[in-house]
Amino acid sequence: ITKKPPDEDEWYESPERIPLFDEEGLYSGIDVVWVRHIPDWSGFGACCCLNGECIDVASEAECDEVWEVFYAGMKCDEVECPQLIIPTVSEWGLVVLTLLLLVGAKVYFGTRRTREAA
Repeated sequence: ITKKPPDEDEWYESPERIPLFDEEGLYSGIDVVWVRHIPDWSGFGACCCLNGECIDVASEAECDEVWEVFYAGMKCDEVECPQLIIPTVSEWGLVVLTLLLLVGAKVYFGTRRTREAA
C-alpha cells in the first residue's frame, strides 16, 4: 500500500489486487483484494528533534533512535517542538573580545618588562 495513512477514525478501501511478498521480496502467491485499512494509532504520536523539526506517526522506538522528544497519541500540529538555542557571538562581539585580549596581553607583558628592567 503506497497511500498516505488515514487520519484517526478514518480508513480507506482499495479495490486493487495487492500481491503479498515475503521478507526476501519474493512473491508469496497470495493476493489481497478489497482491502480496508483501519490504522491502529496506539503507540504512535509526534516526534520532535532538538532543531524544532517534527514527524507524525513515528513509533516511540523509532523516535528514540533518531529524534529526541516523543508525544504519544498526538500529531505535530498539536505540539510545539522545543528548539535548542545555541549561544553565539556576533561579529562585533568577536572584535571586542579580540581587542580586550590584545589590551590584556599588552598590559600583562608591558608590566612584566618594566619589573625586569627595574
